[in-house]
Amino acid sequence: MTDAAALQERPIAVQIGFNKCATLSLTRLFNRSGVNSLHCNWSKGKGRQEKPLYQARIHRNLKAGRPAFEGLEHFSGFFDLELIRPKRHYENFKQFRAIAEAYPQAKFILNTRDKAKWLRSRARHTNGLYLSKNMALYNESEEQVIARWAQDFDSHHANVRTYFADKPGRLVDFDIAADPISKITDFFAPHFQLDPVHWGHAHKTSDKSWAQQEEDRWSSFDFARFGT
Repeated sequence: MTDAAALQERPIAVQIGFNKCATLSLTRLFNRSGVNSLHCNWSKGKGRQEKPLYQARIHRNLKAGRPAFEGLEHFSGFFDLELIRPKRHYENFKQFRAIAEAYPQAKFILNTRDKAKWLRSRARHTNGLYLSKNMALYNESEEQVIARWAQDFDSHHANVRTYFADKPGRLVDFDIAADPISKITDFFAPHFQLDPVHWGHAHKTSDKSWAQQEEDRWSSFDFARFGT
């Protein structure tokens, strides 16, 4: 059996919620518990020294009809499957159907949070650079980008929940603010022995000093008008 075929037959963890929903914290939980995991375009496990464009590879695999993680067999966890560049935007996590079909032993995390807080966090992400990249790539105003994100949030959550509704044991719906981490650790046991001591909130946008400035314009922006 090839490495690629072996990966399709063993348990893996795949996060299919959006960024700014504790993706790095989840990755660290898995990595520090001994589960070699990929986050966006980097890894602290095997293969970090190679620094390939992981998301581009996953995108090419999916486009060619190959299993998404072909060539990435040294990973058992896949997180933050998105990457935006000046001329392209990979949202590989939205291909959850193809991933689920190619990897029957895969278990999925729909990481989520309050939508208004998520929109604010995304608008602030990387000092607004993530928002600016979206504006340039999609030729949209700030308002249009945020409205698109809000609609995308609703449709993606609905699509994921509908798809997995008749697939018990394959999806955990995890609210990063409301749910205990035991919801994750119990879901992946006994395949992955995740130690909750490694759970914490990394890269929490609202904790950054620039986001605490009195003149931060996003503090008073009404994100709730885009729906809850």
